[in-house]
Parts: sequence; C-alpha cells; structure tokens
Amino acid sequence: MRAFEFLIEYGSRKGVRNKKYRAGGKPDWYEEAIVLRKQGMTYQAIADKLSTSKKRITKDSVRDWLVKGRGNPDAPFDPKWRVEKIDPALLKLLKELILDPKLSDADIIELIADEEGVETASQVRAMLPQLRQKLQPGTSVIDKKTGERQDWVVQ
Repeated sequence: MRAFEFLIEYGSRKGVRNKKYRAGGKPDWYEEAIVLRKQGMTYQAIADKLSTSKKRITKDSVRDWLVKGRGNPDAPFDPKWRVEKIDPALLKLLKELILDPKLSDADIIELIADEEGVETASQVRAMLPQLRQKLQPGTSVIDKKTGERQDWVVQ
C-alpha cells in the first residue's frame, strides 16, 4: 500500500491511533500507568517499565494518554508548566517597587535587569501583571478635609 492510499483509507497517522481506541477504549497498560504516575514515576520510567520485547511504549504515548489536553479528555492529570521560583527577597523588593507610584513597569524591569540579570527580568516581566493585580488595593476614597484614605466598603 502506498502512502497516499494509506492516508485516503485511514486518514492521518494520529487518526490510526484513535481508530484503535474508539468510544473510550484505553490501552491495556493505561490503569497501571496511572498508578505508577501517582507514585511519582516519570513518563520515561513508566514507558520503560511497561514496555515489552514485543510492544514498545514511548514516553510520549504515556504522556499523551495521562495528561489532559493531549488527545485524551478523560486523562487524570493536568499539564504542569515549569516555572522557576523567584527568590523571596526579590519578591519582597518587587512588592515595594510595584507599590511605588513613580515607577512604571518598564522602570521596574530595568531595575531588576541591572540588579539580577536579564533572565530574572524576563521572568519578572511575565509575572508583573499578576503581582500588580494581587497588590492592588481595593477601591478607596480620599477624604477632602483630612486627606486620609478610607477603604470603600460595598454594603
């Protein structure tokens, strides 16, 4: 069978996998893979353990079956994004800089780039809107007579 005949008959390569497991069908190793992943094994380790001499299982196929958004809507695990942690001292400095009304986002990023480096500044650029939203005070009213700020409470 030639390649174009294969595509006409079966559709794409991904479609072949889906035809094999129609109507909620799962591979025979699926349940065991869930148990191993809950124990903390990596996808590569799961693939190595479940592979046999006749049937090779790849880490990509294990991840595709176990992670939501990769072709299996019933998958038990949510995708995890790798985010590097920011130093607590830097986070405290960021909070102070955000609360300073004279500094714009560009100024804050420039200060962080000078002190910590370009990579950290890039992380801060991505986090800045979220941090600003968390630190945003609620709506407040400034008393014209005393100049004091009073928190606005909706009743």
